Amino acid sequence: MGDNEYLTDFLATHFQVATSMKPLSQTPLRFALLASLAFSLSACGKVVPLDGDGGLTTDGRDGDGGNVVDGGVGGPCEAPIAFEDLQECLAAAQCEQFVRCTPFFKDLDECKEHLATMSDFARQVTIFGYAIDAGKISYDPNEAATCLEGFATASCDSEGPEQGCDLVFRGEQVPGGTCLDDFECAELGSRCSIDSCPGGVECCLGSCSSPVGIGENCNSDRCLPGDVCVRNLAMGNDFFCQSGNQGSPCSDSFECDDDQYCDLTLNLCAPDKPAGATCGDRQECAGDQDCVFGSCGSIDTVGAPCEFSCLGSLTCDSGLCEPLPGLGELCPTGQCNSFLLDCVGPGTTQACVNKAGLGDNCGQRQCSPGLVCEAELPQPPPVPKCIEPLENGAECFTSSTCQSNHCAFNQQTKQSFCADILDCYSEVPF
Repeated sequence: MGDNEYLTDFLATHFQVATSMKPLSQTPLRFALLASLAFSLSACGKVVPLDGDGGLTTDGRDGDGGNVVDGGVGGPCEAPIAFEDLQECLAAAQCEQFVRCTPFFKDLDECKEHLATMSDFARQVTIFGYAIDAGKISYDPNEAATCLEGFATASCDSEGPEQGCDLVFRGEQVPGGTCLDDFECAELGSRCSIDSCPGGVECCLGSCSSPVGIGENCNSDRCLPGDVCVRNLAMGNDFFCQSGNQGSPCSDSFECDDDQYCDLTLNLCAPDKPAGATCGDRQECAGDQDCVFGSCGSIDTVGAPCEFSCLGSLTCDSGLCEPLPGLGELCPTGQCNSFLLDCVGPGTTQACVNKAGLGDNCGQRQCSPGLVCEAELPQPPPVPKCIEPLENGAECFTSSTCQSNHCAFNQQTKQSFCADILDCYSEVPF
């Protein structure tokens, strides 16, 4: 158990459904950023291995002006994976976990068709390309392949594989080095500390600060990888780093390692329980199990006992896991078996229908992927419709409504407009 809620937050925000996952682990920052790439497909230039350490540039040369490397011997998603293929390959890999764990895609084919083209995180993708070009980070195509192999068996409680993903992107800035973002810092767990950043200013320089150790204050710093940041009421509500290992003091399972839970009878971290063991909460159960009627058990097959929820494209109905409804079927729980469908209608008659298309009313329905509902605009019309994403220059609230995936604040007009993502690495002197 941990306190990184990236995946559950993304799923709840973008698919508007609940998830049965446990709290997530403190996955290394580089992998949290890597995982975000799965939701967009944006070209960032050709990248090739640098001489010696496997880092990449986007100009097609190695460190000595050598040959271009065609990433992916035997296929684009086999080692080495070129950076230009990473987003699509990561989407395909994550689908193995998503379909098994979440109700958003009815099968692998649907997931692979749509996941790579979701644009919510395209801004971060583009910034990665800028950072690679500027020499602030490097990318290892072989580590990427190793990382992606682990998604097929990754726990539903995690963002992905527990091992092998923290070296895909490597920051080049040593502690004290100038930076614009955390991922530029070389030391695992370090962060880019920015003292002040005036409102609306996009390119604010900071410096890389090292993670702090057990017993040190983590109000504004990260703990060393593997440790957890915990509130200490005896120290005036400040947060301090501690181990989440077995036997560590705790008051909540968030304060324990992924394979531990907080035994509240002792207030100590203890190993997760196996199938059939007595439990009082799902956080006590190992792997992807739930606490079902007082015992740890799997909730990933049709007919499995359940209390609240099930994994994959299943729902808990009258104490058993049953398939989620499809197009035209009633959806009493508010969920359908595909993110392309929306559950609409009054009371007990609500049914799964296709999401609203271009020009359709989206007052009571979600728009299909790739479209924006006018209700999200700064000045929405009385009857909002689904439209194409906004072009540069249009007023916006959020980056997801812009074609460029970037809503920028104008200091002079005090308004926000869609604009190209700013290359801070070119704009700010280091």
